[in-house]
Amino acid sequence: MTSEQESDAIWNKLPPINDRITIVKKSEAEISQNKADITILKPTQKHVSTIEGKQVMQIMDNCISKILLVSALPKIAGHIAYYELLLGGEICDQIKEYKAASNEYDAMLIYNQKEENLDQCKLKKLKERITNATRQIIHCMLAKPEITSALIKHYEEWKVEPEGAIRDLASFMVQLRFTMHYQLLFSPQETAKKEEFLEQTRRQEIKQAQEIRRLEEQQDLMIKKHNKVIETKIQEIELLNSCLISKEEEMTAKINEMREKYLEEYNEAQHQHMKTINVMSEEAAATKRQYEDEIAPFQKQELMIRRQKWILEDQLHTTIKKMDEQLFKLQAKYDETQKEFDVESREYESLNAIFEPLKERYDEVMEIRRKEEEARQQAIKEQVELVECASFITSLYRAYMARRRIRLERKKGIL
Repeated sequence: MTSEQESDAIWNKLPPINDRITIVKKSEAEISQNKADITILKPTQKHVSTIEGKQVMQIMDNCISKILLVSALPKIAGHIAYYELLLGGEICDQIKEYKAASNEYDAMLIYNQKEENLDQCKLKKLKERITNATRQIIHCMLAKPEITSALIKHYEEWKVEPEGAIRDLASFMVQLRFTMHYQLLFSPQETAKKEEFLEQTRRQEIKQAQEIRRLEEQQDLMIKKHNKVIETKIQEIELLNSCLISKEEEMTAKINEMREKYLEEYNEAQHQHMKTINVMSEEAAATKRQYEDEIAPFQKQELMIRRQKWILEDQLHTTIKKMDEQLFKLQAKYDETQKEFDVESREYESLNAIFEPLKERYDEVMEIRRKEEEARQQAIKEQVELVECASFITSLYRAYMARRRIRLERKKGIL
């Protein structure tokens, strides 16, 4: 027999019962307000304390494990080689016997459906054989906890997940186990408190129902008052509607009158418009005739101008043709002159190449002469400066001697 821990992989994934009481989500204010009351509905213990309760939970776990193992038998029998290493030789032999009995049972059912005669005795023996084989297989599997644990905990890896009605049955059994586990967690004192709390809740519901009836009566009175106000408003609306209808009739009469007046004015304006159109049509016809009479001499004059233009174009064409011929001749002369110029340019370049050394020698001689001339001019300049200096010194000396002679004469009394 498997323990409670070995079957946790299937049913411990579901939420606990107290979290699945309702699917309506409450607001945080309601949760905080009723937190003290809701704790009464939750058990204080987390594990079943009584021996009888543990035995009940053990029986439920074994029952769920057997359901899951029985649902896996057809898949295991169909692929016995895949599970041979896990199950062992003894269980594989029993599964082969179970498979043979199942195939024989299916063949008999198919044959009897075609022949429409059913051997009940033989069919009953096959059922007992399949049932006994199933019991032996399940007993052997439960005797080896590692096999049961592997198939139940790792059902996806071993590809033994239950399907269809057997899956629903296993789910219902798991829900029943949770319900029983939830009920077994309550002690007698907690049960009494829970019943007392439920009684208080019932009394509060009665008070709330009375309050609701009182509020409904007040609501009826308010509705009646509101209906009276609505009736008065409806009467006022009817008066306003009658006023609006009378105003609408008056406005309709005024609009009809304005429309008739507009139609009269429109007809008169249209008559005047037709007269104006006739007058303008006559004026347009007269203008057209006058235009045709006046345009004839202009057309003749235009024809004469066009003829003169054509004559001038012919003359211009002949003149341009003559100018083209003259330009062609001038271009030929220019080409010949250009050739002569090119020849003379080449000759000039050759002469320049010949006279280039002479030019360099000439430049050297001229440079020497320039330097000699500069030296001669410098010597002349220095000579002139010497003469000027001597003349200046002589004049200074003569002035000094004259002043000295005058001073001596003054001393002697001559002057």
